[in-house]
Amino acid sequence: MKFLYEIVFIALFLTVMIATHTEAGCEDRPCKPSPVYDRFCWKCCGGKGKCDVFKAHCVCSRG
Repeated sequence: MKFLYEIVFIALFLTVMIATHTEAGCEDRPCKPSPVYDRFCWKCCGGKGKCDVFKAHCVCSRG
């Protein structure tokens, strides 16, 4: 039974780490104020992102 808990914990840990790393990678992407880049940021952030005009990179919304 302990082995099953370890497998579930490892799977959950890896899922969170991959999701966090993917989202962080989106926020490092350069962008310009245009519909194409806004759509790219939106897709990269899982439907919760946009291009920040002042910082010129994607911003993912947390909420």
